[in-house]
Amino acid sequence: MQSEPGFYDDLDLYVTEAIREGEPDRCLESMGSSGTPLIVAAAINGRLDLADALFDAGASMTANDLQQVVWWWGEGGTVAFLLDHGVPQNPACMYAALRHGRWEAVLALIDHGGDRETVVYPGETTFMPLPCGGTLSILHAAVWDGQVSVVQGLLQRGADVDRCNATGVTPLMTACHVRKADRRQRNPLIAYWLLKYGADPNAVSPEGKTALICCLEEQVEHFTIRTSIAQMLLRAGADPNVVTSAGHTPLMFAVRDNDTSLLRALQRAGARR
Repeated sequence: MQSEPGFYDDLDLYVTEAIREGEPDRCLESMGSSGTPLIVAAAINGRLDLADALFDAGASMTANDLQQVVWWWGEGGTVAFLLDHGVPQNPACMYAALRHGRWEAVLALIDHGGDRETVVYPGETTFMPLPCGGTLSILHAAVWDGQVSVVQGLLQRGADVDRCNATGVTPLMTACHVRKADRRQRNPLIAYWLLKYGADPNAVSPEGKTALICCLEEQVEHFTIRTSIAQMLLRAGADPNVVTSAGHTPLMFAVRDNDTSLLRALQRAGARR
């Protein structure tokens, strides 16, 4: 675990002195045995003016330095600024951004050559519980965290819209899985963007579930969001007659819940059983 670099009131003085003495890579020795580079402290404190002056004076940053900035600060504009100045990145930078849900930093890293399909381990993140075991792509993680603009941004950058996690669940299935136990409400806009970019509404998980089944299988107290997502899936061509391994159909779920709006939508889409 890294020791926190901290915030400094005298950074202007330290930076001015380091540049004047021709040592732009000087470290703040009080921050551990090896010290924290001044340029890292400037970035973590949001002082891009000082970081820019240090770069102009010849300061450099490593990928490990960038990871530290992402870990403790992670503001997307700061990360993009550093990357624009040629600071290299490594997979640990992306992990640090995902570890703390720093989505603007994630997009900045991708825009500067980071892997848009990096698989992360949701059990190791603080912003997201483990939804169904195994691993998730960055897109899957953004879907689970309800990050609409990030999902859109990842799709625009070419993320694989149907990439499954280790248990065979697609991002669309996750977006449509409305459950009482969810700490977040599913956002229909996420399903909309996934479908717009070609997500397969009839992909089947190893458990025999499609996105429509994921949407309807669990009873909920309020139908509005669930029905909205289901109608979107049906308009995109979801099979209204799909049967679960237990023999249940979408029409059965609608009858079970006395959801008349869903019942009508399924019947219009051709549901027969």
